[in-house]
Formats: sequence, C-alpha cells, structure tokens
Amino acid sequence: MPSTVWPDAQDALKAALDARPGLTGVPVTVGYPAGGPNVEHIWIAGQVTDWTREWETTAVANAPIREEFTLELYVVVSRRVRTFEEVRVRLLAILDEIEAAVTADFTLGGAVAVATLTGGEIQEGIDDERRSGGAELRVRCEADLAG
Repeated sequence: MPSTVWPDAQDALKAALDARPGLTGVPVTVGYPAGGPNVEHIWIAGQVTDWTREWETTAVANAPIREEFTLELYVVVSRRVRTFEEVRVRLLAILDEIEAAVTADFTLGGAVAVATLTGGEIQEGIDDERRSGGAELRVRCEADLAG
C-alpha cells in the first residue's frame, strides 16, 4: 500500500499535459524550471498544499486510508507585443488545454480517485520589451490509499 500518491499525481498530470495537442511545444515540468521559465511554460509546483490524511487504527495496525491534497500549477506566456490582450488570447488557450486534460481523466490515470480544477489567479506583467500573462491554478485531489 502506498504511503502517499501525490508524486504519482504530479507525474500523471505532467503526462496528461504533455499529451495535449494544443500544448505542443510548451514545456511542462514538475518543479520550477531550471534556468527559469521559457516564453511559454507550465510547471507543476514541487510543493503540495492542503495535504490531509485519514487513518484507520486497529489493534494490529495504524495505516493511512485516504488523503487529500492540492497540486499547484503555474503558467507563463511572454510576448513582444503591444497589448495584454494579445498575450491573454494564448494564455486562455493554454488554460483551456489544462482544463481539458483534467476533465478528460479526472483520476489522473488512476493516480487519484478524483481531481478537480478548483480555481486560480491571473497576473499581468510588463517590462521594457515584453508583456506577459501568468496563471496560478489549483487541482484538488482525493485518493483512497486502502485499496
């Protein structure tokens, strides 16, 4: 029996995103990308938040039987364009692909019982040469460990 499934969930989510045709050419990593993100990049945070576990205690064993946790995803799109709207179009297309990946297989390949995209935040950035858009998304996962 696994002691936790969140590493499997991270890997399964990465595989699901790598397989999406609308994300061809967009790097997907687990953990912050070495050297920083590319012009377009998705990374699944190495940290896991809101991790809770239920335990079953008997006369002979004390074992986890269920866990819940949140995976955090970060998306960046950066362009040499004049308006944020031009960045927003691509950012929304990437977000649509992420949503499609999670809803197409809400078990993340069997790694969890259910994964739900629960929301996030959108940011805008600008420097002398580029405009960028970013998103922070949360995927809430529930897993049965006593299987």
